[in-house]
Amino acid sequence: MIIRSFYIFLIFTLLPRQSQLQRTLGLISLTNDAYEGYTLFSPISSKETYLIDMCGYVVKSWSSNHLPGQTAYLLSNGDLLRAARIPGSFTGGGLGGKIEIYTWEGNLKWSRTFATDSYHQHHVAYPMPNGNILTILWQKYTKEQAIQKGFNPEKITNQGIWSDKIIEFKPLINNELEIVWEWDFWDHTIQDIDPAKSDFGVVADHPELLDVNFYEDPGANVAEWLHVNSIDYHPELDQILISSKYHNEIYIIDHSTTTLEAKGHVGGKYGKGGDFLYRWGNPRSYRRGTQGDHWLYGQHDVQWVKKGNPGENNILLFNNGSNRKDELYSTVEEIIPPIMPTGNYLTEINVPYQPKMPSWIYQSNPKSDFYSSRISGVQRLLNGNTLICEGNRGNFFEVNQMNTIVWKYINPINNFGSNIQGSSPINTDVFKVVRYSKDFSGFDNKNMTGTSTLEINTTSYDCDKISTSEDESVQNISIYPNPTIDIIFIRGLNDDTFHYIIRDFTGKKVQENNLNNNSININALPPSLYAIQINFQNKNKSFNFVFNKL
Repeated sequence: MIIRSFYIFLIFTLLPRQSQLQRTLGLISLTNDAYEGYTLFSPISSKETYLIDMCGYVVKSWSSNHLPGQTAYLLSNGDLLRAARIPGSFTGGGLGGKIEIYTWEGNLKWSRTFATDSYHQHHVAYPMPNGNILTILWQKYTKEQAIQKGFNPEKITNQGIWSDKIIEFKPLINNELEIVWEWDFWDHTIQDIDPAKSDFGVVADHPELLDVNFYEDPGANVAEWLHVNSIDYHPELDQILISSKYHNEIYIIDHSTTTLEAKGHVGGKYGKGGDFLYRWGNPRSYRRGTQGDHWLYGQHDVQWVKKGNPGENNILLFNNGSNRKDELYSTVEEIIPPIMPTGNYLTEINVPYQPKMPSWIYQSNPKSDFYSSRISGVQRLLNGNTLICEGNRGNFFEVNQMNTIVWKYINPINNFGSNIQGSSPINTDVFKVVRYSKDFSGFDNKNMTGTSTLEINTTSYDCDKISTSEDESVQNISIYPNPTIDIIFIRGLNDDTFHYIIRDFTGKKVQENNLNNNSININALPPSLYAIQINFQNKNKSFNFVFNKL
């Protein structure tokens, strides 16, 4: 509480009063090309979920007793479906453990814990058209079970292996549920190191199965084998799309199977039981490619472009790029899978699944300016625009088909609550966002009037006058790292001369200079919180940030 109070004091007392404070939070830009609707998001460090309009005004918010774990969706009646984070026997990125449903009014309608010593829900609670819910569970298998499966014993610890299991359940009254379908990676594996163990075979001959000894990116926890971080459902095809961050791959499976058929290799609409119908992103994992064919790097939010939207049935994803070999940068990509009229996918012997490369890519220039090493999301909108969540920065923006930004919003919420307009966003991570059109059924007979902004504003603004037509060369200024030890870097400079002033908590100037590069040496300053004002001498603009010197 003392830190939060000091933070507010610092902003209000040290930053100069300006008639037009530079917007660093909330709505940054809006044009007529943006797709009208309402955007839903749950900040990772907050127990609140927010629905905002195009101007960044809050239309609705929901409060939980738990941090997100991680997704949130609106149901067709306006209820909120939310995954929540609770402690348990499992730890890892995307930790969940509970699924909640809230009414539009904010009352808890249904909740259920999915956390035991043998399994734990994570990442996703996905609403299906039939009212059921898909979610992902870490399923623990012992070291002995893993070795019998054919895992290399040298790579297995006493924790065993956490496989990923998908369940579909129907919520019932009194927080009860009925599990109607299950599928587990564990049932669809192959290995070629020990003929005496189960699932032995030739990996390259069976791309419909997962090589248990392929470890592309085991992460911090070697027990977590796959790290599935998203699922999507295609109702017309009755197929499920899965993303594995650690294998840098996506998979499509048949949902028309029974649970028994889903454990095997025959049955279902497509005749393959629970085996993969399609996979893409890293053909090295099934011995049909080289590093040059490796395309995905820690991807998130993999989904089909929905029916009626431009590019329908294509696959859209956020390619984080966290393990790229050349440079760290993110991209958003669209691929056209080789689907046949039967709903099966074309494959050839000894050839990777196609396409060879995406049909559309969004990336920034320079590439490193757009980078989120984890989380993040994407959505194709009805007008052909694409909504992107750069998760690590809490940066939401919408691009048109020419890759021009037509709407931009920066999450103002972190673990301290709302930040003040003009300050630098810190710890404002968001897992993903979802845009709902104005005619979404859940909004029927609801008051959709925005009330106030999430950021603490020092100035009011007219949403209609905020546009990307302003000087973009100084539109995306930010500082990093924060906290820092001896140097501050300024992101977004384009060879402009600028003047800066650093003040301590009393308002006293402690450092001032003119610079024309993107770094400031603060090694001489003692550890403390400081305010920095950056003035562009040839643009009559100033930017204000708070940073912590360690």
